[in-house]
Amino acid sequence: MSAQNKTANPDVLLREIHLAKSDTDRIGYLLQLGNYYLFKPNEYKQDLDSANKYYTLADLLSHRIRSATWQNKTLFCFMGYYYESRDPKKTRLAFEQLVSFYHKQGEKFQEAKIYEDYALKLNYTSTDPAFLKQLAAYHETALKLFLQTGQKVNAIETRRNLADTHMQMGKLDDAERELIQVIKQFKAVGYTNLTYPYDLLAEVNYRKGNQPKELFYRLTVLAEIDAAHPEAPERYWRYLSVDHLHQLMGDYDHALLWINKILNAGENVVGTMLYCSAVLYRTDALISKAEFVEANSFLIKQRANSNKSFAARIYINQASGNYFTAIKKYDLAEKYYARSLNSYNQFDKRHEKKFLYAQLIQSIGHFYVTAGKYEKAGYYLGLIEKYPNEIIAPIQQAKIQHELFKVDSATGNFIAAIDHFELHKRITDSLFTVDKVRQLNEINVKYETSQKEQTIKSLKSNALAQQARVEKANLQRNFTIAGIIVVVHVAGQFYYSYRQKQRSNKIILKSHEMITQKNIQLQHLLEEKEWLLKEVHHRVKNNLHTVICLLESQAVFLEKDALKAIETSQNRIYTMSLIHQKLYQSEDIKTINMEVYVPELIKYLSESHESSTHIEFTYCIEPLNFNAGQAIPIALIINEAISNAIKHAFSPNYKGKISIKMSCNARQVCLTLEDNGIGMNINSTPKKNSLGLSLMKGLCEDINGEILFENDHGTKIKVTFPYNQG
Repeated sequence: MSAQNKTANPDVLLREIHLAKSDTDRIGYLLQLGNYYLFKPNEYKQDLDSANKYYTLADLLSHRIRSATWQNKTLFCFMGYYYESRDPKKTRLAFEQLVSFYHKQGEKFQEAKIYEDYALKLNYTSTDPAFLKQLAAYHETALKLFLQTGQKVNAIETRRNLADTHMQMGKLDDAERELIQVIKQFKAVGYTNLTYPYDLLAEVNYRKGNQPKELFYRLTVLAEIDAAHPEAPERYWRYLSVDHLHQLMGDYDHALLWINKILNAGENVVGTMLYCSAVLYRTDALISKAEFVEANSFLIKQRANSNKSFAARIYINQASGNYFTAIKKYDLAEKYYARSLNSYNQFDKRHEKKFLYAQLIQSIGHFYVTAGKYEKAGYYLGLIEKYPNEIIAPIQQAKIQHELFKVDSATGNFIAAIDHFELHKRITDSLFTVDKVRQLNEINVKYETSQKEQTIKSLKSNALAQQARVEKANLQRNFTIAGIIVVVHVAGQFYYSYRQKQRSNKIILKSHEMITQKNIQLQHLLEEKEWLLKEVHHRVKNNLHTVICLLESQAVFLEKDALKAIETSQNRIYTMSLIHQKLYQSEDIKTINMEVYVPELIKYLSESHESSTHIEFTYCIEPLNFNAGQAIPIALIINEAISNAIKHAFSPNYKGKISIKMSCNARQVCLTLEDNGIGMNINSTPKKNSLGLSLMKGLCEDINGEILFENDHGTKIKVTFPYNQG
C-alpha cells in the first residue's frame, strides 16, 4: 500500500517508517505523521514541535535522494506549519517557492492547489481592503487554473471561497448570488456536502440583518449534518451561531438550549476556542435572564481554567467582566476587562481579527456607560463605531449607536446624541419588524416539529425492535425448556464419559511426568554438551598457542625469508586461536561478534609489527554475528590484507592510514580494507599468485564470496559474501 493512503495513526505510521522499503515511502509516512500532529485539535506547542521534527526528517531525506517532487511536497507541509506557528513571512516565502516550482514545471493543477490553499490559510486574518482584494485575486487565479485542467469540483469549491471573500469585502448581494449558483453547480455534479455554502449564506444574511433567512440557512446546515454525519463535531460551532442569533433577538431560552449542547459535549470534543466562547455566551444569556446566582456559580467553576490558553484568558475574563457589570461591582468588572483586553492584545497584536476585537470592545464600552465613566466609554466605542457590516452586524451596530447616544447625552453633546439615537432607531425598526419575528417563530416551530417527528420515528423504531426482542425471548424460552429435557437425558452419558476421562487423565498425567523427567535429563545433557564444546575451544586455543610458541622457538634459528614465513604463520595461527578464545568466553558458543573481534585482531597485528607505529588504524564494523565456519576465513583474509599493508604499503616513517569497514545490506556482507600507501598492481606483479593472495582468494571461495583489488591512491580490497547468521 502506498505511504500516502494509510490511516493517520501515530503508532502505525512510526512502525511503517521503520519498515518502509523505499525512501519515498518513508518520506510519505513522515509527512503523514507530521500532519497528524499539525492538525490535532487545540494548539499545543509540543504538537507543533512534533510536526516540525517529522517534516524536517522528511526534508533531509528528500534532499538526500535529490527528489524535487518530494522536496516541494515537504515544503507544502512546512507552509502549513509556518502558518500554525504564526510566522506569516515564512508562510508567504514557502507559498512563493511552491508556486514558482509548479509554474515552471507546467503543473497547473498543483499550482492551482497552492494558490487556493494559501488563500484559505489567509482567510479571515485581516479585513484590510487591499488584503481582501489580493485574497480574491488568489482565488481567481486558482479558479482559472482549475478550469483549464478540467477540475470541476475544485473549480466550484474555489467559486464558493471567492464568494466568501466577496462577503468579507462587503459585497453581500454578489456573495449571496454566487453562493446560490455554487449550490446549484454542486448538486449538478452530484456533490452532497453543502454545509459550507449554506453556512456562508447564513453569514451573509447575518451581516445583512435578515434574521429569518439567517436562521433558515443555519438550521438547514444542521439538518444536512444530521442526515449525513449525526456525530460530526463540526455541528458544535454551528450551535454557537444559532445561539448568538437567538441572543441578539432576545430569545434567551432558545439560546441556552443551543449553548448547553456545546458545554455538555466538553472542551476535549469541541476544542478550547469554541468551548470558551460558549462560556461567554452562556454567561450573557443568564445575565440577560437576571439569573445572577447561577451565572456566578457557573463562572467560579470556569475561572479555575482561565489561564491555560489565550482563548480562556480572553473569553472567561470577559464573561466575568460582563457579570460584575450586571451586578454593579464595577471595580471587579474593570479588573477582569483589563485582563481580557491584555490577553487579546497579546493574541492579536494588530487587531486583525476585527470581529472578536469588536465584541470585546463593545462589552468594555457598555461597562463604562453603565459605570457612568462616559469619556472612557466614548473612547472605546469610538474604536469600533465605524466598523462596516461585514465586521459588526446591524443588530450590534444598533446597540453601539444607543450606547453612543447615552455618552453624548451625558456629556452635553446633544446634536450628536440625536444623530446616534436616530440611527439606532432606524436600524432597530428595520430589524425587529412584526413580519420578521413571525418568520423567526415559524422557522423555530418547523425545526422543533421536525426534531420531534424524528424523535417519534426513533421511538417507534425502538418499540418495534423491543417487540422483536420480546418475541425472540419467548422463542428462546421454549427452546430452553426443550433443551433442559435434552440436557437431563444426556447428562448421564456425560457423567459416564467424565469418569472415563478421569481415568484417562491419570494415565496421561503419569506419561506427562515421565516426559518432564526426560526433558530435564535432556536439558542436563545439552548443558554438559555446551560445557564440553567450550572446553574443546579452550583446548584448541591452548594448542594453537603452543604451536605459536614452538614457531617462536624455531624462529630464533632462522633468518630472512624463512623467519618471515614463520612470523606470517604465527599471525595466521593467532588469528584462528582468537576465534576459539572468543567462542569459549562467550555465552553464545556458536557465533562470533565481529564488532568486538576485529578491533582486538587489529590491535594484535599492530603490536606484532614494529613498522606499524607510524600507521593509523580506523575501523567501522557493524555488530554482525558469524559462526566459526565463516568467522575463521574472514579473520584470515583480514590478517593477510592488514599484514601485507603494514609490510609493503608504506615507505619508512610515512604516516600511513589503514581502514577496515564491514557492513551488511540485504543479507549481503561487504568487507572493505584500504590503505593510502604505494598501491599494488595485481595484473602485472610477478607475485600475483603468491601464497597470501592465493590464500585470500581460496578463503573467499570458502564463504561463496567475491574479492576485488583496486588501486586508488593506495590499495583497496573489497570482499562481498552472503550473510549466514549463526
